[in-house]
Formats: sequence, C-alpha cells, structure tokens
Amino acid sequence: VELRAAENTVRFAFATPGFGGEPQVLHESRLVGFADGDAQAGPAGERTFTNLPAGAYTFEVRGRSADGRWSEPARFAFTVLAPWWQTP
Repeated sequence: VELRAAENTVRFAFATPGFGGEPQVLHESRLVGFADGDAQAGPAGERTFTNLPAGAYTFEVRGRSADGRWSEPARFAFTVLAPWWQTP
C-alpha cells in the first residue's frame, strides 16, 4: 500500500479473536522502520502514528493470553511517499 505524503498519520485497530473472553489479554505492537521500532504492550486494541516521514514501514501486532500464550504476529506493510517537491 502506498500513501501520499499528506496521508502520514495512520491508525491501526486490532483484536485477538482467538483469545476472546479471556481476561487480561495484552497486545504488543510496533512499527518497523519508525524511530527505534520499540514494541509497546498493553490492553488497548489500537495504535496511532503521526507525522510519519517518507519511507517503508511494517506494522506488527500480536496478542498474549492471561496464561502467557502469544499469538502469531499479524503484519501490514505500507509506504509513505515523499512529497512531490522532494522527488526527481
């Protein structure tokens, strides 16, 4: 997926249906290619990134059940294009 330079804010909403109904489900997510790409963990099912510079990114998320089982990560790759004045 390619996003125009003006579309540099992205919001991801996610859930772990396989762990539905379990208490204390955590989600761990990160955006590979942005800043340091550190993962954040918490119960929230969404993550927003703003002012992304031009470049290629991969959003990764996985869930953990109360007993410590991790789901396989889901991934979504996209590119933010440079503004027209920065392209040859």
